[in-house]
Amino acid sequence: MVTGYASALVVTLVVEAAVYGVGLPRLGPVSRRTAVVAGLVVNLVSHPVAWFALWPALRAVVGRGPAFVAVEALVCLGEWAALARWRPFDRPLLAVMVLIANAASIVGGAVIA
Repeated sequence: MVTGYASALVVTLVVEAAVYGVGLPRLGPVSRRTAVVAGLVVNLVSHPVAWFALWPALRAVVGRGPAFVAVEALVCLGEWAALARWRPFDRPLLAVMVLIANAASIVGGAVIA
């Protein structure tokens, strides 16, 4: 289980930090380096919560498919809220970027798996 978690975390950090590093500077006054760090921070908070708390709890109640969708939606909402509070980004565009970052990490994880 730890190996699966570690691999998922690494893929998430690499992919999402890259997406945020490219995208966030286009949305507001932030350097690429700071944007990458922000991507790492939001994921270092959201990933363990999703993996160890939300996923097991929701999967037990609603099953794998609905739990996956719900967990991803909650993660996106949390990352969006944290980034929106941190800087005055255009919120609808930030929501699109968060969705792209999370979709990219899902795809990256599926390709590696």
